Amino acid sequence: MKSYSIKEREMALKHLNKTQIGDLAVYDRGYPAVWFYKYHGLKNVDFCMRIVKAFLESGKYTDIVNF
Repeated sequence: MKSYSIKEREMALKHLNKTQIGDLAVYDRGYPAVWFYKYHGLKNVDFCMRIVKAFLESGKYTDIVNF
């Protein structure tokens, strides 16, 4: 078990390095960052991420964003 002192994004990157093409990484809120999205693109791994505040402010019910 990892120490609580390790940051969530750091652990997510370690997990992401274990993924393969065709995998889907699913994240809760707290991860949104452009560099993090781009890293998934470099690894060719799809992801689904909850981004609450910006989405609620958009007034939309659903949305799909392609990078």
